[in-house]
Amino acid sequence: MNKKQELILKQRVMQLAQQKKYSEAKDIALTIVRALPKDIEVWFALAQLQEHEGEFEAAVRSYYQVCQGPSPRYADAIEKSVVLCWRHRLLSLGVSPAQELIKLKPTSPDAYFYLGYFWFESMHYLTAEPYLLKALELAPDNAFLQCYCGQLYTAIALPEEAIPYYERAQKLKPNDIETFTSGIMSYNYADTISEEVVYRAHRSFGEKLEEKYSSLEGGADLPAGRPERLKVAYISADFKYHSVAYFFKAIIESYSSEKFEVICYSDVDKPDEMTECFKGLSDFWVDSCGMTDEELYLQIRDDGVDIVVDLAGYSGATRLDVFARKAAPVQVSYLGYPNTTGLSRMDFRVTDNWSDPESVACLYSESLKYLPGGFLCFTPVNDAPEVSFLPALHRDSERVCFGSFNAFQKLPVRLLKVWARVLLAVPNSFLYIKAKPLNEKALCERVVRIFEDQGVSRDRLELVGWTSDAGSHLGAYSKIDIHLDSYPYNGTTTICEALWQGVPVITLSGESHRSRVGLSLLSQLGLESFVASSEQEYIDIAVMKASDLASLSELRKGMRDRMRSSTLMDRSRFISELETAYEQMWVEKILN
Repeated sequence: MNKKQELILKQRVMQLAQQKKYSEAKDIALTIVRALPKDIEVWFALAQLQEHEGEFEAAVRSYYQVCQGPSPRYADAIEKSVVLCWRHRLLSLGVSPAQELIKLKPTSPDAYFYLGYFWFESMHYLTAEPYLLKALELAPDNAFLQCYCGQLYTAIALPEEAIPYYERAQKLKPNDIETFTSGIMSYNYADTISEEVVYRAHRSFGEKLEEKYSSLEGGADLPAGRPERLKVAYISADFKYHSVAYFFKAIIESYSSEKFEVICYSDVDKPDEMTECFKGLSDFWVDSCGMTDEELYLQIRDDGVDIVVDLAGYSGATRLDVFARKAAPVQVSYLGYPNTTGLSRMDFRVTDNWSDPESVACLYSESLKYLPGGFLCFTPVNDAPEVSFLPALHRDSERVCFGSFNAFQKLPVRLLKVWARVLLAVPNSFLYIKAKPLNEKALCERVVRIFEDQGVSRDRLELVGWTSDAGSHLGAYSKIDIHLDSYPYNGTTTICEALWQGVPVITLSGESHRSRVGLSLLSQLGLESFVASSEQEYIDIAVMKASDLASLSELRKGMRDRMRSSTLMDRSRFISELETAYEQMWVEKILN
């Protein structure tokens, strides 16, 4: 390409860009950089054109080319690369330019935040930690950064360290509801905070939220009598392949259509096959993901909903603002959250006597409505692998493998120390921990050091990151002889998955719902002997069960039949009890 051709083509790129013909301009710019790969100005123009065309990854790579040598565009290209990667979650691409941005702006909190963000969102939490803390050091009055540090420590199972960050954020932005909601969830993971303090945190937020709508003008009207079909609406962002789906499926596939009309308000941002399944089974479906709380509230009112059920609480996308306005005559909390919502206008919470004995009613703003046979009904995936033989019987010296597949934030240091005591009490045993963040080597080392400090060598640990597909995830249970439940926040789906794959679970039962779901699930299967009421009993049960491989083997072989014949998978029992509860709720509100 000669100089004249180069000039003509560059002028054409400018003309087309001014005419907003970005695609044509981009194609010519690509032709130029192929011929002149060191032309920084054209690379910069190409990156901007690629942005216009929505080719964000390509744009970042073009900005990289601008930085191949000294250039007045260098700083601009670096910053544009970082912002693009942040906006469009190009996490791995963002690390390198973010590192350069820190060199360019060593006193910028944003620069440190961006690098911390890319590592955090890639689940490299310990790698992210120093950058997020440095950002906060440079901007201590930034509530967003305070919350982000709170999220970091929650993610690595240090909730007691996370909560002060959330509290500082709340003081900085006392009227910002999102600042409060982001921190409430972490109380469920804390094992050194009393249940009363956990309740108070939820209730204080509930009161704050309801203060916004103190008059309740235009609140939901109560009909004079029962309609022919009660309209029951469910709100969730988890109508997809998610743990909630394991339990919601029994409702959507089995409800009494002659008595109830089911409406689903779906906050799912990325629908999948399960979303389409639920959509096809519901009487009425609303894609509410893009709706504001005000719009969803008005939609529920316009649809004449009788009973509206929240399936999220403070986990993920919360819609509690809708419930604070009293969107329907009867409002219910169920399934997706292990604690109170703290809202006085949330009328009921569906539970069972194992998870919430009457003695804990004072820890709820809702009235507890009990399902006698258990508050859950589990539906396993259709393509789950077959139950394997007990793996210990096929290992040298019959080594027992304990396992944990719970979310990492449910595994506080105190629990890991209890597991270390289990390993020390069961000679030659080892522990397999599978959790998403364990893809990070630094976090794995932190876990290993905790066990080594208790006298357990690293060769007795196998730490594995998460697998994306259900088949390989469930197949990994074939490695496990006994599953160890988390505490103080028990597993739910994880317990059911383990049991379905034939693996018994040892759980520690506490004072409130978050630490009693294991008791509920195992009691329904007649496996109370796997339930402990203290740390020492937890260890003793592990020792006793690991010493009887013959019994473990027989239990494993018959576990699916045991589940199928239990109340945990009895749909007719469950739907009858749930619908009876809905009827009772309706009558109670009518009478009152």
